[in-house]
Amino acid sequence: MKDVKDFTKYHSEKLGISEKDYVTYYLTNENVEEYDGTWKSYEEDLMIMVGKQFPSEGKSIDSFKKWVKKYEITGSNKDNQPTWELKLKNNLKIIAQRTSRFGSYIITLNGKEYNTQYTNTGLGWDLMKLLLKPIEQYERQIKAKNWNSGYADDFKSWKLGNQHKDSIESIYSELSSGDKKKAYKIHTKEAPKNYTYTDFESFDKSGGR
Repeated sequence: MKDVKDFTKYHSEKLGISEKDYVTYYLTNENVEEYDGTWKSYEEDLMIMVGKQFPSEGKSIDSFKKWVKKYEITGSNKDNQPTWELKLKNNLKIIAQRTSRFGSYIITLNGKEYNTQYTNTGLGWDLMKLLLKPIEQYERQIKAKNWNSGYADDFKSWKLGNQHKDSIESIYSELSSGDKKKAYKIHTKEAPKNYTYTDFESFDKSGGR
């Protein structure tokens, strides 16, 4: 909900009036929430922007609630943007410093900083490694795999596909013998028929081949 239309719709429904009546209400009342491009509450903004970094499917807010046990504002930066401290359900601690009114955050996790303003920071991957069991990591990555990347015409897509393949191999190498059997079943279920057994994963006997 980032634009004027969403802002009006949200608040009209909250008050139980039409969007047209809300516009009149907004213009004639002093104590109304101002629209500045990021009108969501700090709490909602945190749940959405940080929640989507966690390894869960579905809504960002639901993901946030699934992994975060406790969160509170512990200070602010020079621009008066809140500094949040999050305690996860596995007792990991995250510092989330909101950096702008556009909802960007500097996330500090295990001494490493990630800027959510940019994509592919590695935060999602690192959280997955910290929060999910190896077999859960494997299943998540197999479901996310682009099986046609090896045939991509552009070099970038081909390169990303190869990097993802290497990541899956790395996760597979960490699995126990029992989990390798599960991994083989997951792979067989998710892969296209012509990829049922591929050269990017060598399932040995303990892996259930």
